[in-house]
Amino acid sequence: MTQKGANQGTIQEMNRSLILNVLKKQGICSRAKIAELTGLQGATITYIVNDLINLGYIIETGLIAGIKKRRSIGISLNNSIFRVIGIRLARKYFSVGVFNLSGHLQNSEKVFIKDLSPNQVINQITTCVKQQMKNRKHKFLAVGVGIPGPFISKNHHIALMTGFPGWENINITSVLETAFKIPVFIEHDAKAAALAQSWFADDAEFSDILVYVAAGAGVGAGIVSGQELFKGSLGTAGEIGHMSVCYDGLPCECGNSGCLEKYSSSAAFTESLGQNIDFSTACSLVKQGNPTAVNEYKKACTMLGIGIVNVINVFNPAIIVIGDEMAHVDEEIMLNCVKKEVDSRIIHEINEHLKIKISSIEKGSALVGAGVLAVNEVLKTPSEFSKKQS
Repeated sequence: MTQKGANQGTIQEMNRSLILNVLKKQGICSRAKIAELTGLQGATITYIVNDLINLGYIIETGLIAGIKKRRSIGISLNNSIFRVIGIRLARKYFSVGVFNLSGHLQNSEKVFIKDLSPNQVINQITTCVKQQMKNRKHKFLAVGVGIPGPFISKNHHIALMTGFPGWENINITSVLETAFKIPVFIEHDAKAAALAQSWFADDAEFSDILVYVAAGAGVGAGIVSGQELFKGSLGTAGEIGHMSVCYDGLPCECGNSGCLEKYSSSAAFTESLGQNIDFSTACSLVKQGNPTAVNEYKKACTMLGIGIVNVINVFNPAIIVIGDEMAHVDEEIMLNCVKKEVDSRIIHEINEHLKIKISSIEKGSALVGAGVLAVNEVLKTPSEFSKKQS
């Protein structure tokens, strides 16, 4: 593929995005600090900052301690005007959240979707989002959606949602953009959650390869390298839930056998306790110390650990973050079971350079990731989103 050059307008937009992303990480920053962090000249900083103030993306916050303790005018993202919507679609519910430009959740709503068709779910999501967008104080710029996979990003549809068929022929992006009249960006829920981990993390901690493992009704992974998502050819990279951990094991709807999600998902854990048990009850039993529930939960965590061993061998990450509903049934048990498998199965030199932790993001990494996905797209091309608002 022929590489294309950048014209002046493109370079200006790249510099706008660069400054906005510095403010995203720094919070409040002086012009001199921005110049130090970006390498841009002072005159360029002044021009772009003024431009971004006029567009409404940033504001001056008053005097702060600058470089060499000189007093400088502080600059930050303007979180009073613009908003984005984040949507997390799961097999049994969806969540809708409103986020500011810093990626912080302002309010959210969770709706359970039992015995509904995909089209009925889409209609409910549309109604819920439109209700949130009625707030006339804010301008809504974009919508981010985290969905179960495999998600074929090139064609904007879910290839398979185990236990919830019928999504295969729905172009989710087109349907939602028609409903909301603003850009919609969709990503696999685990990839969206990985973005959230990277967004709110210390640069020093996540400067290398990060893998976020979502252990929920299904199992998936998001891989971030250099703060960029690894998506694969069709966008389905990270579908570890359909990685076989038992070659002659349980059959899966994907056509494979012994898939990881058949052993370590919340659905598999709940089913192991009997037909009349739901996930909430299963969680309560574990917390109460019920021997059967604890034993089955440990089995699921151990199988997840075996899957994570394979992920480590393929991607050699610096850090693995485990999240979603299975991670929070009992965080100590989950972490101990996973680490036990990793410690016994991974080469020592690789293992000693690896960190494994449970996600600490409240309200769910996938929902927050959906909001971050939308904000990320706005910050990439801020002037384009301003044009859509004018």
